[in-house]
Amino acid sequence: MTAPMRQRAWFLVTAAAAGAGSLYIALTAPLGSDYPGPGCTGCDYAGPPVEALAHGHLHLFFTTQPFMGSVTLLLRAPVVSLVGALGGSVLWEYRWGALALLLVAGVLVWVVARLMSRRGQSGLIQLLVIALVLVGPMASKALQWGHPEEFVGASLAVGAVLLAAHGRGTLAGLALGLAVATKQWGLLAVLPVVMLAGDQRRRVLAIATGVAALLIVPMFAGDPGRFISQNFDAGVAGAGVTPTNLLWPFHFQSGLDLTSGQGLYSIPAWLGAIAHPLVLVLGLGLSILYWRRRRGAHPYEALQLLALLFLLRCLLDPLTISYHHVPFVIALAVYEGLRRRGLPLVSLWSAAMLWLIAQVVAPSGNLDALNLSYLAWGLPTAGYLAVLCFAPGAVVSLRGPRLDQPPLAA
Repeated sequence: MTAPMRQRAWFLVTAAAAGAGSLYIALTAPLGSDYPGPGCTGCDYAGPPVEALAHGHLHLFFTTQPFMGSVTLLLRAPVVSLVGALGGSVLWEYRWGALALLLVAGVLVWVVARLMSRRGQSGLIQLLVIALVLVGPMASKALQWGHPEEFVGASLAVGAVLLAAHGRGTLAGLALGLAVATKQWGLLAVLPVVMLAGDQRRRVLAIATGVAALLIVPMFAGDPGRFISQNFDAGVAGAGVTPTNLLWPFHFQSGLDLTSGQGLYSIPAWLGAIAHPLVLVLGLGLSILYWRRRRGAHPYEALQLLALLFLLRCLLDPLTISYHHVPFVIALAVYEGLRRRGLPLVSLWSAAMLWLIAQVVAPSGNLDALNLSYLAWGLPTAGYLAVLCFAPGAVVSLRGPRLDQPPLAA
């Protein structure tokens, strides 16, 4: 077999692996706990608006809109309509709708595998990156919680960075606009994409703004009160707190769940109010700092910055849950696959630790131990990524030699 034939055959293998990973994780998932609803203010349940749109109830679609943007609701509605027409249960509507979203991540990781191959990365590492993205511990957690939209937002954000790195300004703007209209945290990708766009920055910003507006404005027009309330709740975390963040040490018991007998915990209201705005301010500041200090860096290095921003979002969100780390894992795995020869050690370490925290520490019920174990992983990982982003010569990388070839021509 000639080299071009072997290359084409391998592309088919990686495509099959990406497709199989998407099928497996979606079609074996339980009914996501946050999917069925009922829809409520301050909730992020996709089921009610997707079902409403699938059955043509446009007004109900707007009045039950969740935190998340409209992109993945629109993608799932035709699938749910077809499954329902064929007599499928809510579980299968959820699974097939999730598959439609996971295929977006599958396409991204297949393209990344092709880029890895052309940059000299081994076939085993390509398959490992595909597995980390599609069937890793956080992938299953996202499906269990009912949030496959995390894959779409993360894939679009990472894809926008790669497209900008390759000089594809129009497509980068399209992907960025879709990312912002998928989840609010997509805003963290705006500056990393724009700084790579060079003389196409205005085009990228204009297209991203137009695409996002096209998908966001109808949600506002359909039910302004619901839209404002949901996005306010998404932007201001409130007083509730989980143990997996930096804010847990400020918690106090604010009540008791009469159903489970477990305590309800809160943080001072002012602290909850500034948490999400602080993430955006940090994202803006760190992106500007990176832009100033790393102008000559390889364009793919911006993926490392994106991974850091997604991790800081988790560390500073009072209500961080396991599946919130999906964007971080995807950005980091893609970065290591494209820039570090050999095993993606930091991605593997992070996936293993997040699995251990979720499956071993969390079920113990010791919330302080959960907080300590999470910070014992999260803070050093964030610090390591920060040093590599802003002072790469100050430490020895743990991830093998760089793949220093320039990006492929646009």
